Amino acid sequence: MQSSTCSFANSPKETGSLSIIATCLTSMIGSSILIFPLLYKTYGLLTVQGIFTLLALISYKTCTLILLHSSAEEDDFGQVTRRHMSLGWFRLHSLTGALNQVLMSMVYYMLFLNVGYKQLEYICAHNAIPLLSKDECTFSQFSFQYFNCISIFLLALLLLIKDLRLVLRMASLAFLGVGMYILFCLYLAQENLHRMHQEGKDLRSHLTLFSPQVEIVIGSLAQSLLVHNNVAVVFNSAKRPESNLRDIRLVYLLTYLSYTMIGVSGCLGLLDRAPVVKQQNTMLDFLSSESSAVFFINWFLMLKYVL
Repeated sequence: MQSSTCSFANSPKETGSLSIIATCLTSMIGSSILIFPLLYKTYGLLTVQGIFTLLALISYKTCTLILLHSSAEEDDFGQVTRRHMSLGWFRLHSLTGALNQVLMSMVYYMLFLNVGYKQLEYICAHNAIPLLSKDECTFSQFSFQYFNCISIFLLALLLLIKDLRLVLRMASLAFLGVGMYILFCLYLAQENLHRMHQEGKDLRSHLTLFSPQVEIVIGSLAQSLLVHNNVAVVFNSAKRPESNLRDIRLVYLLTYLSYTMIGVSGCLGLLDRAPVVKQQNTMLDFLSSESSAVFFINWFLMLKYVL
């Protein structure tokens, strides 16, 4: 998200609505795309959808309040906070914002590792190269731990890129990856439902609709719609500021529909599937590493989590 928004700072007001909407969508549809299908499957389709709808409405309302009360000179939510509230609230916002950035960076890095190791498993499986499962912790041979160390070094090299425009062009491919991932989830659902129908398995007996564990769902969904820290700088560069409320409405509508399609179709695609690892954190933990479709879509996901 940082790479997507910093280009707007101190820029002339010449950004069109389409560019603003694309930037916000790229920012909001992020780390949760791999988690949503598993949440819908585990904690109930209707329970998760209801909580997500409520969180989306709250997030949309608070985001519009930021737009309504920010000035043209402010390019950061912290500046809006300081003008309307006290210095103490500004410091609290800065502290929580920094903590959130650290935690989200850790989440993105762990998701990148999971997707990247999945790619390595595919390559090794198709070339008859032995590779340990990511559940096995050892340094006696190449394992997930060595892959972790190598990834830290390779990702650190990205900090040497000085041309911000190059990073932004690469980030646009991440937006394409979200669309490809939605199509992948739809394909997975169709293929899995067809398999279950052929095997005579009842969909209702495998589908969970409700769950009382709402606190886990709320915690998992909390970051899925967070764009508030950057909304001021993005929309302050708008060519037509009078369209800002319409644009943010479209952003939330498209994000809501995208996450819903990912969650519902991904959930249907995971029904009656045995996990391929002991601890399941994302939908990839239910999909075979030897699948060419998974291998293809993972390249877009890796790009998304890096940028």
